[in-house]
Amino acid sequence: MPSQKCSFQQTGAAESDAKGHPCPKPLKLWRQLLLSCSTPGQIVLDPFMGSGTTLVAAKLEGRKAIGIEIEEKYCEIAAKRLAQGVLDFG
Repeated sequence: MPSQKCSFQQTGAAESDAKGHPCPKPLKLWRQLLLSCSTPGQIVLDPFMGSGTTLVAAKLEGRKAIGIEIEEKYCEIAAKRLAQGVLDFG
């Protein structure tokens, strides 16, 4: 059986919303992983949430997510990334 090659480029600065975390994950890859490993509405658990890339990917792909992180500063980054935006109708 041929093996599939999976590669991604980690630039660090690419995940601009995750600044302040030493290892932000590539959002595009995490979205692909969730699409292949879960179905809409399922709950995704990330016990080492970091800056919240898995939770952002889950939100974008229609999954529910629970994140656990011991470092408060990373929780703050994740909360900011997941904050609901407000539309300006003015």
